[in-house]
Amino acid sequence: MPVRPMHLAICALSALPCIARAQSCPPEWLPGAHNLGYFGDVLSMTMWDPDAAGPQQPLLIFAGTITQAGGNVTVNRVANFNPQTGQFARMGVGISPGGNVVDVAVLADNSLVIAGNFPSGVKRWDGTEWVALSPGGPTLGTGVGVVTAMAVSGNHVCAVGYFNAWNGVPAAGLARWDGTAWLAFGSAPSDVYDIAIDGQGREVTAERNFARRFGSNAFTAPVTGLNQTVNRIWSLGADRVAVTGQFSSIASVAANRAAWFNGSTWSAMAFSSPNITFTGPVVVAPNGEVYAGGSGGVLNQHGILRFRNSQWEPFATGLNGAVSAMAVAPNGDLFVAGSFTQAANASGTLPANKLARLGYVGNCRCDPIDFNNDGSLFDPTDVDAFFSVFSEGPCIPANATCNDLDFNNDGSLFDPQDVDAFFSVFSEGPC
Repeated sequence: MPVRPMHLAICALSALPCIARAQSCPPEWLPGAHNLGYFGDVLSMTMWDPDAAGPQQPLLIFAGTITQAGGNVTVNRVANFNPQTGQFARMGVGISPGGNVVDVAVLADNSLVIAGNFPSGVKRWDGTEWVALSPGGPTLGTGVGVVTAMAVSGNHVCAVGYFNAWNGVPAAGLARWDGTAWLAFGSAPSDVYDIAIDGQGREVTAERNFARRFGSNAFTAPVTGLNQTVNRIWSLGADRVAVTGQFSSIASVAANRAAWFNGSTWSAMAFSSPNITFTGPVVVAPNGEVYAGGSGGVLNQHGILRFRNSQWEPFATGLNGAVSAMAVAPNGDLFVAGSFTQAANASGTLPANKLARLGYVGNCRCDPIDFNNDGSLFDPTDVDAFFSVFSEGPCIPANATCNDLDFNNDGSLFDPQDVDAFFSVFSEGPC
């Protein structure tokens, strides 16, 4: 069955009626101490399946300034963690001392790529070692340039940073790899902090005091009315993008540090409670839900925010340090890296040395069986509603609000395993 990863995010951010997300109980920090124990910082993480659809298990790839992981595994800026075995492993010789990795991502052909301040700018994993994605690299005058952020779409790579050429091609701080060669953009911006690629394959940048989009071989006019810096930007599918930063207004719209663009206008991304601030990255899960690292307010110390019902709300609390990177596992669990050493649930505190895993336990992983939220359990109407929505039809009855189709919350929509889980729970079996 096809997976539609942006369905929920687009729904949640539109003015249209939205399928609800219903979880029978809150997520928990899962047991099993993950002793990341690194020296330095994890700046980026992603999940990667080495053999795609083969028998190998997906790995958590983490990168940054790290030189050690798991307490005794020497690494050089990039390594992997196997969630099944709990083991850390180095990946080749890594990056030469003095270089750091700022981003890691997976291309459509399943190639694993990293970007950072090393001579080639971007490298790919060949199964044994990290090799340059192409000859040459970013340069700044007569010296080596620095890549500060990367975004990927298909097999294309976009890099931003401090450089004025890439492999001899003039590129003022922004370049794109088309699978064959590095190409310069049109009128490139300066002071770019982050880059994303929207659902239509167009680059959008977060810059000092404005954001803008690339199209027709030139950047469009920048968004005005920003009174402070935009430092993070990400895609919400189609032509929708969202930004976070230090601003309190954007395009003359009051927006407290977070806003989203629907293709024509900007709107604020509100907070459900006061005194919450962003302290970490933003990640969009395969089911379309949006998470961010945060602190303050009802989060107490540090935790995770979720964007839902047009506002940011607390999703998980209990971390005693800031979040620096996040990645979503194939089953929907959220891996979180940062400066914390413990993760607290309502039932107690777990050791979590700079790496924690957030998920659902037992039958809590599945949604309640009242799929159409009409107050009746084990109701044939819930079965009708489930299959109506599964076939992309309306919720039943017409005035009801159905849950989303990720019934087992594994991160995949329109998935036969959700059908199996639905009928298992409907027959009073396990999730």
